[in-house]
Amino acid sequence: MTPKPTVQPTPNPTVGEIASPTAKPTIPGTPSNEVTGVVDVPINPSATDSIAVSLPSSVSGSLLIIYQVSDDNDHDVQVGRSYDGLDWETLHPLLLPIDCQQSTCVLHLPADTGISNMHYVIHEYNPPAPTDDQKHAKLLLQGTYGPTQESLQEARSLASAEAWVRDQIDKPVSLHRVHYRQRTNGYVKNELHHHAVRNACDRGSRWNRHAFNRWRDIGKTIEEVPSSNGFYLKVDGIVRTEVSTRPSADYNLGSTTYVICRKPSSQDTLRMSDFHFAASTGQHGTLLVATDSASCTMPISSKFLCNTFISG
Repeated sequence: MTPKPTVQPTPNPTVGEIASPTAKPTIPGTPSNEVTGVVDVPINPSATDSIAVSLPSSVSGSLLIIYQVSDDNDHDVQVGRSYDGLDWETLHPLLLPIDCQQSTCVLHLPADTGISNMHYVIHEYNPPAPTDDQKHAKLLLQGTYGPTQESLQEARSLASAEAWVRDQIDKPVSLHRVHYRQRTNGYVKNELHHHAVRNACDRGSRWNRHAFNRWRDIGKTIEEVPSSNGFYLKVDGIVRTEVSTRPSADYNLGSTTYVICRKPSSQDTLRMSDFHFAASTGQHGTLLVATDSASCTMPISSKFLCNTFISG
């Protein structure tokens, strides 16, 4: 029978020797080889292990690029770069890891298991200092849609980037929206699923400067009324435009009132509001009209003929 166990702890337990931690523990994936990168000196990758390459630092005005050179590529592949004393950065398409700490950067090269010859090399570039015009052009590329001769001359006169920015802030505000809206005002005949038609007085509504509407005015009557500068053309008693001479006289309509017609399919060259320009009068647009509604049958008959005139 097992005797009753002792419940009291050992007064002085024996403590074994505790091993001190490893100064530099081995981390899986840590490169076993370390080399120092030197400009224009090839770096050969290992066939079995990765390599940590300590990269040199660039200085102000210089550019350092490390390339992968291989028999498989017709052109050297950029791996990373550093310029103006900044840290190294990895580049597409290889995106090899580059670790930078306290201005010291290390590139980790994978083992080369291929059968083609491959190495890496660092090249240094020292371009000449940019001219004043090149500096101004760079400023305009960054701050505008690009330099022109006029804007370049303006940047020269202001001498510094700070002065140019202050001058831009002090200029009157101009909005790209105004330029855009002046050139995009598509007419929507009906409401659509993704777009809504604004009423004339709604905020954001836009106006076309057309005397007549290519859909809504078909079948309506135009009336010529004398004005101080010529003749008003009225529809439903409202002045739509003013012309210098009577269209009824110019086009032998026989009446000072006439009906707006729809274009017959046989008259492809005659369109209502086709933005035709008459150089002699400076007026725009064409209308198909008839002297009365009986002559302006809708739908159009193939035998129907209309008179035309230029409207403002």
